[in-house]
Amino acid sequence: MSSPRLSLCMIVKNEEEFLPRCLASVAEIVDEMIIVDTGSTDRTKEIASSFGAKVFDYEWQGDFAAARNFSLSKATGDWILIMDGDDELAPEAKGKIRDLLHVGQEIQGYRMPVISFLGESPGGPCSTVHHVRIFRNLPKYRYTGALHEQLPMEIYARCPETPYKIYHYGYLSRIVEKKDKTNRNLVLAEQELAAEPQSLFKQYNLGAELVRAGNFTRGAKLLKAVTDEVTGWEAYAPSAFQKLALCYVEQKKLNAALSTAKRGWQKCPWDLSLLYLQGVILMAKGKTLAAVKIFEECLALNDRVRSIVYQGAGDSLALGSLSSAFVQLGRPWAAFECAAEAYRINSNYSFALQAVIAYLWQVADRNEARYYLTERRIMPEHIADRLLASWPDNQVGKNIIVPFSKKPLISLCLITKNEADNLRNHLGRLTAIADEIIVVDTGSTDDTVRVAEKFGATVTTMTWNDNFSLARNKALSLARGKWILSIDADIDISLSDCGKIRRIAETGKADAYRFTVLNHLGGNAPAMRDKKILLFRNRKNFKYTGAVYEQLLLKKNGKKPVRVEDSDVQVHHHGFNRDLAGFQAKRERNIKILQKEINKGAGPYLAYCLASEYMQTNRYREALAELTKTEKLCSTKEPYYPDIIRKIALCLFKLKDYSGAKRVIKAGLKKLGSALQDQYSLLSSIYLIQKQYNKAEKILQKLFQTPSNAATFNYAWELNREQSYVDLAQLYLEKDKWAEAIVLCLQVLYRTPDFVPAANLLSKILKQRSRPKNVEIFLERYFNLKSNEGLVSLAAQFIALGWPGLSLKLLNRIDPAWADREPTVLKLKLKAYTSMLKNVLTRARESYPGDQNLRRAWSMWERWQKTNTEWFNNSV
Repeated sequence: MSSPRLSLCMIVKNEEEFLPRCLASVAEIVDEMIIVDTGSTDRTKEIASSFGAKVFDYEWQGDFAAARNFSLSKATGDWILIMDGDDELAPEAKGKIRDLLHVGQEIQGYRMPVISFLGESPGGPCSTVHHVRIFRNLPKYRYTGALHEQLPMEIYARCPETPYKIYHYGYLSRIVEKKDKTNRNLVLAEQELAAEPQSLFKQYNLGAELVRAGNFTRGAKLLKAVTDEVTGWEAYAPSAFQKLALCYVEQKKLNAALSTAKRGWQKCPWDLSLLYLQGVILMAKGKTLAAVKIFEECLALNDRVRSIVYQGAGDSLALGSLSSAFVQLGRPWAAFECAAEAYRINSNYSFALQAVIAYLWQVADRNEARYYLTERRIMPEHIADRLLASWPDNQVGKNIIVPFSKKPLISLCLITKNEADNLRNHLGRLTAIADEIIVVDTGSTDDTVRVAEKFGATVTTMTWNDNFSLARNKALSLARGKWILSIDADIDISLSDCGKIRRIAETGKADAYRFTVLNHLGGNAPAMRDKKILLFRNRKNFKYTGAVYEQLLLKKNGKKPVRVEDSDVQVHHHGFNRDLAGFQAKRERNIKILQKEINKGAGPYLAYCLASEYMQTNRYREALAELTKTEKLCSTKEPYYPDIIRKIALCLFKLKDYSGAKRVIKAGLKKLGSALQDQYSLLSSIYLIQKQYNKAEKILQKLFQTPSNAATFNYAWELNREQSYVDLAQLYLEKDKWAEAIVLCLQVLYRTPDFVPAANLLSKILKQRSRPKNVEIFLERYFNLKSNEGLVSLAAQFIALGWPGLSLKLLNRIDPAWADREPTVLKLKLKAYTSMLKNVLTRARESYPGDQNLRRAWSMWERWQKTNTEWFNNSV
C-alpha cells in the first residue's frame, strides 16, 4: 500500500524574509508545495521556485478564504498542510507529521498549536491557538470568511489535537507595522461585520483589530457586547476578555480591567491566561502580595489548565511576573529563583535572563554568581564567564528578608551541619514564603553559616550532642512567626508548592499539616512516599522528642483537641540519595545514636527505627533480630506495628527464607486484615519465584481489589501495587497472553509514567511482537516518560535489546543540563553509536565478504572491542 501524499498549500505576498525558513522546515515531509502569490514585489516567487514549489499568481480580492480555496484546488495530495509564509514548523515535529497520515476515516484532520510571537522579538510574550492545519483533501473542506477564515464546523469534531507546534512570526510589532496589517484587516473586518452584523465572531474580529489600531473606546464597546453574550466555550472567548481588559488598562480603568479578567476566568476556566491577567492587573494596582498569590495559583494549575492567550501563563510568564513581584516585596533571592526557573523553561525569554543577572548583582559576588549560573545549570560556563566579565571582584551582597506583614507569618526552622551546597540549591526558593529563617548550626566546617547568612538567616550555633530534638527545639524557641515550617536542609520545595504553603498559613484552620515527602533514593529507584507534619502553629506545647527519628509532640492546650490535617503539598527529600557522599556515614551515625538510646531503656519505637537503619544498609539479619524483639514488646495498636510485620516479612524474603516470609504474611493478614493487605504484593512475588503461577495470579487479583488507602503505615503502597501489575504482566507473558500483558503495563504507565519496570517489560514484549519503528510510534502515543532517570533506564534496555537507534532518540530527549553532570548518559550514547557501527560493519561484511578494507576495519573493531570489554561491562 502506497504512503499517503501530503500537499503544502500557502498564500503569500512579500514574504522573502520568512519564506526560506518556512519552506525549509517542511521540505522533507511534503510531497508537493502549492504557493499562491497575491501580488509580491520582492523575491518571494523566486524563493518559492528554488524549493521546487508550484507557484500560481492570484489577483487579490480582499478575501482570504477565496485565496486559500484557490490553493486547495491545485493540490493533488491525499492530505493538506496549511502554512503561512511567516510560519515555521517546530523542528521536533518534522519526524512525526507523516505518521499522522496513516489513520482510518474516523480522523479527518488534526489541530496543531500555533504559537504567535508578540511584541518586539520571539523571546517576548506569545499566544497559542489550536488551528486545523492538516486535513484530508476533500472538496467539502473549503474555507469561508474574508478575514480569519474558517473550515466547516463539521470537521472539528473529527480533528484531534497534536502536540506538534507551528511558530508564527507575523504578529511581531515590526512585521505588523511593515506590512500595514492593521489597516488592511480593519477594512476587511468592517466589511465582514456589515454583511453579518449579528455575528459575535465578526464583532470580536473588528474589536480585536480596533484594539490593535489603538482605538480603545470603540474596541471596548464592541468587545463588551461580545463578552456579555459568549458562553465562554467559544475559541475566541478568552481573547475577547483579555483584549477588553487591556482596553480598560489603557483607559486607566484598572478596577474594570480586573473585573473583566475575573469574569473571563469564570466563563473560560480552560484558559489560565485570564487568571494570570488578574495578577498583572493587581501588580499595576500596587497590590503586589495579592498578585503573588495569583501567580502562585497559576503555577499550581499549570499541569491541569492550558495557557492559550498568554503562552507560558502557568510557567515561564508566571515565574517572570513573580520575580518582579518579589523584587517589589524586598526578596531578591526569591526573585532570582523565579527568574532562573523561568529562563530554564524558556531560554528565549529575554526578560528572565536580564532579571537573573540583575538580581544576582544585588546579592552575590563574582564567584557566587558563577556558581549559581553554572552549577545550577542556568547557562553554560562560557556564556556565564562572558556575562560576568565586568562583574567587580569585591561585589558583596546580602539578602535582607522584608516581612510581608508586621508580625512574621511563617518562620522557617532548620538545623544544619555542612549543608552549604544544599542551602545554596534550596534556600532561595523558600525566601518566597518565609518571613524569617532560623538556622541552628551544630558544628559546620564548610561555608554553611556564611551561606545561610547570605540568605538573610539568623544563625545560632550549638554543640552537637547526638540529639536532634534538642537542636530542633532550639530553633523553635527562636522563631517569632505565627507558623513554623520545620524541614531539613536537604529538602527541596518547588515554587508552586511554596505558594500552597503560604495559602495554608493564611487561611488554614487546623493546628498542623502533613506534607507528602518524596524520599529520593538515587539512581533509577522510584521515590518512596511518606507523610510528615512539617507545618504547624508556633506554640510552646508543640515540641520535638527523641534523640534521632525525632517526633513532633502536639500537646493540647486545655480541653480543645489538636487538629491535624493532610495537605496536597509535596516536598522532595534527598537525604537518602545513595548517590550522595556521606549516605553510609549518616546511617552509621543514626545507628550509633539509636543503640545508645536503646541501652538507656528507650521504648520499642527506637528499636523499630534501628531495624530500619539496618535494612537501609542491607544488614537484614541484624534487622530481623531487632524486629522480632520489637514485635513482642509493641502493642498492635501502635501506628507502626503493621510496618514491623511488613519489615520482618521483607527481611525473610531478602534472606531467601520464602516459607518463613509466607508464614509471617499470612499470620499478619489474619491479625491485621486491611492494614496489611499490601503484603499480597510480596506474597505474589514469592509464588512467582516458586513458579506457582496460579496462586500468584489469584493473590494479585485480590490485591487489585484492595483500595489504595487501606495501608495505614505503608510508605510504598502505590509502588507495591504497580510492581504487582508488572508481576502479573510477566505471568501473562509466561502463558503467552502478551496482549493482556501489554494492557497491564500501559495501565501502570498511565498512572505512574516513570515506573521503569513497566517500561522495561513493555519494551521486551514489543521487541518480540513488533519492529523498532512501530515500537517508537507506540511509545510516543501511549508512553510519556518525564524523568531523566527513566529515559536513561529505558535507553539502556533498548541497547540491550539491540535497538541502539531508538536508544539514542530517548537519550536525546534528556534535559541537556542534567545530562552534562551524568556520565552514564555519555557512556550510553557511546555504547549506542558503537553498537550501530558494529551493525553497519556486520551488514557490510555480509554483503561484500571479499573486501579487504572491510576485513581490515573489522580487525580494528575487534581489537578495540577487546581492549574496552571491561569498560563496556561496567559502563552502564
